[in-house]
Amino acid sequence: MLEKVNVSETTILAKYQAELSSLKAQLVSLTQSQSQSSSADATGGSGGSSEKRLKEEVQRLSETVEDLNAEIEDLKAQELKLRDAFLSDLAQLNQLNSALKERHSLNSMWFKLQGQIGHT
Repeated sequence: MLEKVNVSETTILAKYQAELSSLKAQLVSLTQSQSQSSSADATGGSGGSSEKRLKEEVQRLSETVEDLNAEIEDLKAQELKLRDAFLSDLAQLNQLNSALKERHSLNSMWFKLQGQIGHT
């Protein structure tokens, strides 16, 4: 069950990181377009409304990038908690396994002794 959760979280994390990279690339592209548009405006080109639209798009993408970064951090924290819980469960299972092995060893010795007593 924990393996499925870790795989699922890793997949989600990878998806968000890919989306974040894509949005960053879009943001860079829009920022470059905006600076080129500003240059065109400064040289007498039209495009005041396109500049405003680009600024709004850049702002929207910046906010989306921030949101995705926050989600990634939350997922990383959640993954660490799940790892800690898994390691704790694993340590407990190891202790129980050791106790079981010891009990099995004692049972084996007891049966051997019973067998030796029965043969004499």
